[in-house]
Amino acid sequence: MLLTIIIVNYNGAAFLSACLDSVLAQREFFNDFKVVVFDNASTDQSIEIIQKYAAQIDIHQHDTNVGFPNAHNILLPQLTTPYLWLLNNDTEFSHEKDIITPILNHFKSDDSIVGISPKLLNTDGSIQTQGSGLNQFRFKTSHIKQVPFLSGASLFIKTAFFKDIGGFDPNLFFYNDDVDFAMQVKRHKKKLIYYPLVQVTHHGGLSTKFQRIETQIGGYIGSLYLCRKYYHPIIYVIYRFLVRILIKVLYYYY
Repeated sequence: MLLTIIIVNYNGAAFLSACLDSVLAQREFFNDFKVVVFDNASTDQSIEIIQKYAAQIDIHQHDTNVGFPNAHNILLPQLTTPYLWLLNNDTEFSHEKDIITPILNHFKSDDSIVGISPKLLNTDGSIQTQGSGLNQFRFKTSHIKQVPFLSGASLFIKTAFFKDIGGFDPNLFFYNDDVDFAMQVKRHKKKLIYYPLVQVTHHGGLSTKFQRIETQIGGYIGSLYLCRKYYHPIIYVIYRFLVRILIKVLYYYY
C-alpha cells in the first residue's frame, strides 16, 4: 500500500460526510490507500457519521481532545505506507478527477521533495492563500513550484521524513504545526512543492467555530513558542510583547 490518508476530526459533523465521500470516490482512479479517521472526543454527531463508513475506514476514537499535531503523533508508530495525506475534515474535492496519482508521481521527480499541497480553494471558489497574506503571490500561479510554506489542510508528506523528525512538535495543539513542519523542511534542506494542477476546497474554521477566542489565543501562544524555538532571544522578547497586546485586544473586542 502506498498512501495513508489521515483525517483528524473534532466536532466536524457538518462537513465530514462530504470529506469522506470525496476521499472514497478516489478509489475509482487510485485504490492503493487506506483511510484513518482520528476523532478527538467530538461531542456532536461525528461518531454516528463516522460509523457509517466503518467498513471502509479505520476509526480511532480518543477520550480527550489531544489536538491536531498529537493525534498524528499517536498514529505515527503504525504508519507504514511511503506517503501520507494529512487532510482536514472540512475539505472536499471532485469525485470525477484523480487527485492522488499526479501528486504521488511528482514525489518521484526529486528525492528531496518531502511535502506537496494541491491548490486550495475557499468555499466561494477563490484561491485560498497558504500562510500569511504576504504569500498570496506564490499561490496565484498555474505552475508547479517550490515554496517555503504549505498549509496542513491538505498536505501530502513523505512518511520517512515525517518519522525522521519525530512527527509534529508535541508542544503545539492546533495551529502552527504546518509552520513548524516548514521550518523542519528548511532545516533539513528538503523541499515543499505547490501543485496547482489539482485542487481541493477547504471550507476553513470548522473545528474552531465554537471556540474562536480560545483557538485564536492558542494560535498566538503556539507562534510564540515557535519564535522562541527558531529565532534569536531578542526577536522572541519583541514578539512576546506584541502577542500580549494582541491577546488583550482580542479579549477587549470579544
